[in-house]
Amino acid sequence: MVEVCEVAAAAGHPLPPQTVDAMLENTRRMPPYLTSMTLDALHGRPLEREAILGAILDRARSAGVPAPTLETFDALLRVRTAN
Repeated sequence: MVEVCEVAAAAGHPLPPQTVDAMLENTRRMPPYLTSMTLDALHGRPLEREAILGAILDRARSAGVPAPTLETFDALLRVRTAN
């Protein structure tokens, strides 16, 4: 979430801290669930890697904002989908 916020700020769309805090708190209060990408993986469907990570990584690279966690996650998903 920190990396996404840094990319958004670099693109001229800073997220107010209270918005981020509220989003994280809402997620914490939710019952356990599986993400759509997890469900896709479990059911042998193509992963939404590009739709979920592609745009934010493109913007990070364009703005010169480091996003090592997102880059690592993307690389792991690329390996998984290549096999």
